[in-house]
Amino acid sequence: MSKIKLCKQAENLYIKGGLSVDEICQNIDIARRTIFYWKKKYKWDKIRDKKYKSETKFSAELMDIAIKFMKQISKNIDDKTQTSQAEYYTLLNLIKIYLKLKNTKKTL
Repeated sequence: MSKIKLCKQAENLYIKGGLSVDEICQNIDIARRTIFYWKKKYKWDKIRDKKYKSETKFSAELMDIAIKFMKQISKNIDDKTQTSQAEYYTLLNLIKIYLKLKNTKKTL
């Protein structure tokens, strides 16, 4: 495999996969020093941090929307007003997406 392909593979493992340098070395059999060189040269830490911050911001916004739906459903229950299935379904999907994002962030 060419160095360019190995570099891209290592970058994906580091940024998207959340693996450490040592784990990448074991996965693709590349010298630790080479991975550190690529990491510094191509600013992988900066890219990874930017991705993490973006996901964190999105998660917060998603949770705000879910909270609004919960408050509306709670208000409907208190007022003895019917809540549509679409609102319940939307709330459940928002929670599922949020939990999926939260689990993804744990790997980073």
